Amino acid sequence: MACPERDGAGRPVPVVPRAAHELIDAVIDHVVRAIELAIAQRVRAGEISDRGNAASTYFVDTARIRMLVHGPAEPAPELERAAAELGRRELGLLAPLAASPHALAQAFARWQLTDDDLRIVLVLVAAGLSPRVSRLLAVLGGDPTAPAVVVAAVAAVLAPGEAGVRRLAERVGQGALEVLALVQIGRPDLPLPRLPIAPASPRPTSPPSRS
Repeated sequence: MACPERDGAGRPVPVVPRAAHELIDAVIDHVVRAIELAIAQRVRAGEISDRGNAASTYFVDTARIRMLVHGPAEPAPELERAAAELGRRELGLLAPLAASPHALAQAFARWQLTDDDLRIVLVLVAAGLSPRVSRLLAVLGGDPTAPAVVVAAVAAVLAPGEAGVRRLAERVGQGALEVLALVQIGRPDLPLPRLPIAPASPRPTSPPSRS
């Protein structure tokens, strides 16, 4: 978990826990900003289209093939600045979340989630609470008409390109997300980036035996 912010003398800044609805609003706002940045990164890398329809993602010309193979030719300072600002905002979110007495935040503390675990869960929680987040994740995943959130979309929030997919695969396959079965990935017949990902459904419990 990220360290709390400090004042000019290096002392931790006291964190005032937010009301439950304020925390949820802050989580959704942060996830929307993270998705916005990830969409810009994927469009620039040629991984998704900005033409507004799912089919355009699958039509490639010579320039786009070159982009997919070699990546963007020039750096994008504006995206680097946006990523740095998003990181600072994340610190401002995680500190009050860690100090919050509300049930969801306390569960995160008990589960001992890593930062990437927490990012994955927060994206999925936000998608479940906000239709806007769900629509943006569909765009980020490359198909605005998709009914489910896919691995590629959540992974792109963690990091651009293959690095994000690797980080998500590592967290889903081990640690708290695996042990506590907090996340489920479906349809193993598809490549990993295209698989649906969602919070895991509660496991059924056996009915009590009758004597």
